[in-house]
Amino acid sequence: MRQTLCALKTVVALALLGFATTALSADTLRLNLGFWPGDLEPELQGRYQKDDLIQGAAFYRYNLDWTDQQTYTVYPLGLQFLRAVGPGKLVLGANYVRYQPDYKYNGLGAVFLSQVALKNYVTSDWEADAGYQIPVLNNQILITPKLGYRRHFQEFDYEELTLGDGTFIINGPSPFQSTAGGLYAGLGLQVYVTSELSLIFDYVQSAGFWTGSMNQERVTAGSVSGAGFISFERAESSYEISIQRYALGVQYDVQKNLHLQVGVREEKLAQSYPDYFGLPIVVSGAGSALNASLTEYLTDLFIWEGTETSTKGFVYFSLSYDLDI
Repeated sequence: MRQTLCALKTVVALALLGFATTALSADTLRLNLGFWPGDLEPELQGRYQKDDLIQGAAFYRYNLDWTDQQTYTVYPLGLQFLRAVGPGKLVLGANYVRYQPDYKYNGLGAVFLSQVALKNYVTSDWEADAGYQIPVLNNQILITPKLGYRRHFQEFDYEELTLGDGTFIINGPSPFQSTAGGLYAGLGLQVYVTSELSLIFDYVQSAGFWTGSMNQERVTAGSVSGAGFISFERAESSYEISIQRYALGVQYDVQKNLHLQVGVREEKLAQSYPDYFGLPIVVSGAGSALNASLTEYLTDLFIWEGTETSTKGFVYFSLSYDLDI
């Protein structure tokens, strides 16, 4: 398996090298710009809810659904080089995507209310792929298998304010960062109904799990049931993700070099954090710091090593313009 992945990475590296070396001699440079609104359903919502549900009777909290999941994504944002090779065309492409929802949620306890925000939340991705466009039935059908590499990033700063009867909790600086990357394979299909109108289908699937790392810090201080405390945790883990994305749409060629698309697109990211380790240091006036630390350590193993899925999907619009070189 490792040899296969090394071989695939070599193929992608060579394709990306060709991306640079063939730019000046490519037949067509295609500029792609799209708009993809919709919600980014968060994979972290389930983890945080489970964590707060099993903290114990002193701080039992039920988290409501996260709000402000809307993100107005510019995607695709990139370019492609198309060059005639044999009966078809070599297609080298690159894209950038960025999601910026403004996640917030409330947590309810017996005698308190929590307000939590993931400040400056951003997920971003760089992707590049190489494919070969195969014409069928006198160019009425275009089939494009492809292979690519994608790098995924996620970051934010956790902020919490909890107020209630005998309860006060506030967070200091609490950053979260994760990144992972890997190979994906895909298939594009374009079927011309008329000379200007065509149906579009695109599918991408990760080749195995993408691997990377995660680290987060959490500084918390306050008072629960009259006992003051302060805690610090730095957690680290591996980061594994897999993706599945599809798009189904219609393309209209306004001119030979100008193309408009509209359709639906959905992407799912299954994510887990293997080998999670984060032992919090708790200093408490209640004298139960050791129990609190061990409980947090054991529950975090269960919560973070499990798989949760984030989903982004809605109608998309895109514009492509071809420059003949």
